[in-house]
Amino acid sequence: MTKYLCNKYEKKLTKLKNATEEQNLKLKKCKHRIRHYSFKNVNKRDESAKQNQTLLRKAQKLLRKQTKDLQNIQETRDVLKNENLLLEESVQNLKSNLEVVTVQLRTKLKKKKLAQKSNSRLRKKVAEIQQSDFRMRAIHLLKQNEDLKQKLEKLTCRAEENETLIENFHQKLEEIKRKH
Repeated sequence: MTKYLCNKYEKKLTKLKNATEEQNLKLKKCKHRIRHYSFKNVNKRDESAKQNQTLLRKAQKLLRKQTKDLQNIQETRDVLKNENLLLEESVQNLKSNLEVVTVQLRTKLKKKKLAQKSNSRLRKKVAEIQQSDFRMRAIHLLKQNEDLKQKLEKLTCRAEENETLIENFHQKLEEIKRKH
């Protein structure tokens, strides 16, 4: 415990020594400032004052220029900010227009696909109907053909009967002519 206290007080002592040394240095600097100036020192002081004054003027000129440049930059920044806001609004408008157009395009494409599908279905139905009409016509024509064949057979039978009748009639006529 005593070692701890000794170390603690030693640290405080070194801190106090450092602080007193710093104060002594500051005091010496202050004493050196307050003294009698020689002509050489006065001339040096005047020259350094002139240099400081020119440096001050240059710094003030640079400051004025930089403030002017800063104002110009701020004005252009504000203008660019406004333009950026306008451009963002126009981009938003274009995005909304694009969304509307894409929705319209999608609906048109859907309608087109539906129209193509219905057109395809209708073509298939027309082809089926045409095929069925063709079949119906073919069936109808086959029936007509059968009917016509039957009529032709009937007519040929009648024609044969008529021929036989005519032959019989001619034979009877000839017999009558012979008899007379």
